Amino acid sequence: MHFAAAVNLTKIDDRMVKAIMQEYKIHNCHVKFNGDYDVDDLIDTIEGNRKYVKCIYVYNKIDTISIEDVNELM
Repeated sequence: MHFAAAVNLTKIDDRMVKAIMQEYKIHNCHVKFNGDYDVDDLIDTIEGNRKYVKCIYVYNKIDTISIEDVNELM
């Protein structure tokens, strides 16, 4: 297993990544982190059951406030 990180990791380390990969019986792989992710994020990625997006805004009754208020909420 080859492990690399483009950022400083505070929530996971290489030993934890290796242990998770062994648990999933993945022995020959390249793992690269482009963000400071945690164990749950790695497991969700391996299992492929979740997709993460940066942000979603959902407004209800948007016609009751001004555009300035919307920008302030963002």
